[in-house]
Amino acid sequence: MKLFMVVFLPLIMLYADISFADIITLTTGYQMKGIITKQTDDYVKVRLEGGEMKFPMDKVESIETQSDIENLKLLKRFKSQHSQSQPAVKKAATVKKPKKEQKISTGKKVDIEEYLVDDYVVIFDFYADWCGPCRAIAPQLEKIVNRYDDVILRKIDIVNWESDVAKQYNIKSVPNVWVFDKKGSKMGSPTHDINAVEKYVEKAR
Repeated sequence: MKLFMVVFLPLIMLYADISFADIITLTTGYQMKGIITKQTDDYVKVRLEGGEMKFPMDKVESIETQSDIENLKLLKRFKSQHSQSQPAVKKAATVKKPKKEQKISTGKKVDIEEYLVDDYVVIFDFYADWCGPCRAIAPQLEKIVNRYDDVILRKIDIVNWESDVAKQYNIKSVPNVWVFDKKGSKMGSPTHDINAVEKYVEKAR
């Protein structure tokens, strides 16, 4: 009996906690359930069923606490720190609809996986301001995005061939357009052809 309590009681407590989990919503719209184990001015640490993860506070849209009194204190602290830029958390966390178009980098490294959104087709446009073909394809990409409610555009200005983001993704030509489906899988090869982009989007939807 003692052996059972030692081995299985922590597991029972873990899954009991998860069933009364906190709800964390990121700025990308992604929502998850877990247990807040630590929060600082810079990040919040969350225990999930698959392990513990840490998220920067500027990536957190809202927190709904349901687990215990200690986490309620963390929520109050979070609200006071972000009351000017974040809506108050009420009975349920609202998933924020992603922007249709957003510039996510100007030469600096960026993790494009952070900008993938469940149930949305995401177009990543690697471009440069000095690139004529980039300026030509830009309004055509906008037309595709505005045609569908479930398609969004994320723009990345490489600035030049030696920039961190150009080296990060081995960009050798622009425009360089990538399309990801609603499950986060990349569609075909990068392209500069608007017809190929349209075909990728249709297939991804």
